[in-house]
Amino acid sequence: MLQEVYSQAQATYETLTEILKLYHEYKEKIRKENGKIYSAELVDSLFTYPVLSPTRLAAALDMHYTTTSRYLTQLAGSGILTEAMVGKYHLFANHRLMEILQRG
Repeated sequence: MLQEVYSQAQATYETLTEILKLYHEYKEKIRKENGKIYSAELVDSLFTYPVLSPTRLAAALDMHYTTTSRYLTQLAGSGILTEAMVGKYHLFANHRLMEILQRG
C-alpha cells in the first residue's frame, strides 16, 4: 500500500512541475510578446480559471469586460489560449494547462 501512495505522490509532483513550467513559460511569453497587457494577476487568472470568459476575467482583474476581451483575443492570437463560441458565450481556454490536467 505504501508503494501506491508513493506512486500517486510522484505522479502529482510531476503534474505540478509541468504546470509550474508552463506558468513560467507563459509569464515570459506574455511579457515579451504582449508587454502592454502583462500583469502577474493576468497570468494567475489563466491558471486559476482554465476556461475564461471576458466577464469572468474582468471580475478577477477589476477591469471593464471590453478591455479583458481584447486581452484574451491577443492571447489567443499568440497561441496561448484557444478561442471558442459556445452558444452566445465567447470562451477562451488555456488548452495546454487542460492537457496537463487531463493526463494527471
